[in-house]
Amino acid sequence: MLLLKIVVMLVLVVLMIMAGPWCMIWAINTLVAAGGVTTFVIEFNFWTWLAALLLGGLAIVPKIRRG
Repeated sequence: MLLLKIVVMLVLVVLMIMAGPWCMIWAINTLVAAGGVTTFVIEFNFWTWLAALLLGGLAIVPKIRRG
């Protein structure tokens, strides 16, 4: 039973790491389009996903160091 909980938690963490940057890119594209700017679009590829992952990771580093 403990092994199942660990596996489920690991799967959830991996899904969050994979989906988080994609959701951030989607949100930026949606907000910019809602603002009326139709020529600005961030494409979905590995490099933009990696950049969003790094930005998200760097945003939480100061909170981790304080705690």
